[in-house]
Amino acid sequence: MSAYLKKGIAVWILGFLTFMAALNTFHAVMLWTINGGEDYILETYLISDITGGLRITTYFWVSTAMTFIFLGLTAIVAYRKPPLDPALAKTFLEIEGNTMANRNKLEKQGKTILDVHEELFTMIESIGNVKKETLTELEKQRRTIRKVGQLSRLSAKTIEKEMSKLTGMKTRLKGIEKRLTPLQPKIKSLDKPEKIRGIGPHLGDALRAIGITSIGQLITTDPAIIAVKTRLSQDAAKHLQATAQLQMVPGVDEIDAELLKEVGVLTIKELARQDPIQLSIKIAKIAKTYAEQGKIDESKKPSVEKVMSWVKLAHPLKKSCFG
Repeated sequence: MSAYLKKGIAVWILGFLTFMAALNTFHAVMLWTINGGEDYILETYLISDITGGLRITTYFWVSTAMTFIFLGLTAIVAYRKPPLDPALAKTFLEIEGNTMANRNKLEKQGKTILDVHEELFTMIESIGNVKKETLTELEKQRRTIRKVGQLSRLSAKTIEKEMSKLTGMKTRLKGIEKRLTPLQPKIKSLDKPEKIRGIGPHLGDALRAIGITSIGQLITTDPAIIAVKTRLSQDAAKHLQATAQLQMVPGVDEIDAELLKEVGVLTIKELARQDPIQLSIKIAKIAKTYAEQGKIDESKKPSVEKVMSWVKLAHPLKKSCFG
């Protein structure tokens, strides 16, 4: 049992005895008041066999004395410090020993720091002399750098002008190169059928099963045969053939091919026979509708120049076997 628990029990017992003694004092006062202040013999239940009867005044003074005695003992026990726990005492001693050891270390470190401080102070004094010489030299270098900076700014302006000229020349060369580089068709006759939008892996396998392994073979095969031997209708087969044939014209992409089919141009031969201006007007109307419906972007509308190039490039191809 710990010292704090023992102390608590003792305080509780003494407090109870103090309360009982005070209760007896109050009892004596009440009896004395009820009997009109007369002092008479009182028979107690607990100690009458030992002490005999007690006078009211004796009962009062004995109870009062016991109240103060028990109250004093309760206060003494309550406020008395319990004996120090040996484990705590050992811990306090260890802490005190560690504190002394750390203080000795700190004193040694403090002395070392003072010695280093004196050495640094001596070094700083010597550096101060060197610093004056260094500042003088740095001032000379600063003046030299300023002069070089002025020259560099002049050189930078000259370089900037030359770079601007080179950028302009590069842009012009790219334009010339673009004009000189011939347009390449989006698809070629030896490409696989799957390169056409609308022909997936399953349809591609079905076409290869009937001997159509390239775009050229797809275009030159009778659409009725394709419709009989595949899941495609004859109109769908013609639609795919038109898409493939038109995209063989350099500069015609998937969107351009759709626009051409919408205006009734389904073959290279038909494209070569078109009037470029009239064709541009028709395509512009269809492209506007597509743009309003969100099917194409405004930037994808073919220009007149682009349509003219399609018609021009379709002429050398109209005599081919795809016409």
